[in-house]
Amino acid sequence: MFKLIESNRREVARVWNNERLIWRQEKELIRSERLELFNEVRSITIFNVGYDWDILEINDVEIYKVDGKRISRDFSVTNSKKVEAIKNSIGLLPYRMAYYNVRKFRGGVG
Repeated sequence: MFKLIESNRREVARVWNNERLIWRQEKELIRSERLELFNEVRSITIFNVGYDWDILEINDVEIYKVDGKRISRDFSVTNSKKVEAIKNSIGLLPYRMAYYNVRKFRGGVG
C-alpha cells in the first residue's frame, strides 16, 4: 500500500478540496514529503477504503513518522487498470480497515 501511495502520487493523488490554490499548496506539500516519508515512516494506517466502478477511494490515510509526526491524506485512484490491479493484489473489500507496519523498504519508489 505504501508503494501505491508513493508511486502513483504524481498521477492520482487528489486532495479532497475544491479550492484550486489550496489544492496546489497541498500537492506541493505532498511532493516535498516524499523522500522524507520514504526514509522515516514508522507505520501507515488506512481507514475507509472503498471503490465504485473504476474509482478507488483511500480515505483517512494516517502516516506516523519516526519523529512522532502524524500526516493525514486522502487519495483517489481513477485509472481503471490500476484500480483492478490493486484490488486483485491486496484483496480490497469496500470500507476495509487496514494497518501496515513499515519495517524496511527494498528497492526504490517508481
